[in-house]
Amino acid sequence: MSSEFLKNFAVIDDFLRSTSKGLLQKLDHMTFKATINMLKSDDPESVRIAIEQLAKEKNPLSIPPLYVVAKAHPSSFLKEKAQTALNTVDPQHEAEKLAEGKEYKDAVFLLVQHYGNYKGK
Repeated sequence: MSSEFLKNFAVIDDFLRSTSKGLLQKLDHMTFKATINMLKSDDPESVRIAIEQLAKEKNPLSIPPLYVVAKAHPSSFLKEKAQTALNTVDPQHEAEKLAEGKEYKDAVFLLVQHYGNYKGK
């Protein structure tokens, strides 16, 4: 896995460390964080499973990590899977509109700011 790809998760990791209140929310937070960590795996099957799980949950909090995978993952297959999942979670393509015209890193930071409030379900 490229170190540049893994670095793109730094902003997401930062906001995960600083969010979540209450026991159930903490459990949801831990599950979500574990799923996000799967996106960083060298195992393509683990990444695919994580992408599918995030799409299934349809939580807007999933938009930034799915965007990172869709735009920067080394595997074109997993990029396509992440883009499909992103379209499921964000059918109005708000994330793409927010990121339009921005440098990649700025776009990721903006998406985390916009969608990065972990409130649970």
